[in-house]
Amino acid sequence: MNQLRITEFTAQDAWKLGQEIYQLGLTLPKPIAFEVYAYGQILFRYSFGGLSPDKELWIERKRKTAMHFATSTLAMEEKMTKEETSLKKKYGLANEAYVAVGGSIPLVLESGGVIGAVTVTGLKPDEDHQVVVGTFVDYDRK
Repeated sequence: MNQLRITEFTAQDAWKLGQEIYQLGLTLPKPIAFEVYAYGQILFRYSFGGLSPDKELWIERKRKTAMHFATSTLAMEEKMTKEETSLKKKYGLANEAYVAVGGSIPLVLESGGVIGAVTVTGLKPDEDHQVVVGTFVDYDRK
């Protein structure tokens, strides 16, 4: 899953999705930090104890990448690896602001347009990605 496609998304939806990720985070073997971002603002962000402060920067870099390319950062990581390049070399994007590492998936309205992203960090990149996918699928069923 490279986009989280939705018909609408509110602050209450962000709260519910954030709670889903939090509940899953309680069961994980390692701590995570995560964020639900939409409409230009952080609607939910949480960091479990035991993480370094730089995880906040990882979240921001992942989110910016997912929103810029309207696809998951895992897809961008795979693309950069396959093409043997980087976001900086191919697109001129600063390493300090963007990163092609799995863990962020853009929120995209069915009517068109990227409105935000859901981002996780703290595990391996593909595991961060799966946390987002798994919780979104569970949330979307409710």
